[in-house]
Amino acid sequence: MPNGKPGDAPWTDFFVHKYNIFPGDMARMLRALYAYSPNLIEHLAYPDMWDWEQGKNINEGREKLQQLMVQHGVTSQDET
Repeated sequence: MPNGKPGDAPWTDFFVHKYNIFPGDMARMLRALYAYSPNLIEHLAYPDMWDWEQGKNINEGREKLQQLMVQHGVTSQDET
């Protein structure tokens, strides 16, 4: 069971421990969504973030994050 230690889960590795485990564009989208509302990405913790950390379904992940951003009017940090 994850206990928040490094390597337990992509969610904590990325947001708590600040590990760069995702491609840069996805990391920016995740940070922007999280800054807007952490609730927007809670459902991505499993299985999406696990797959992305392993390099799986990256393009689908980008599309999913872009759709969330458009749906909620969130802009990426590099777009402001």
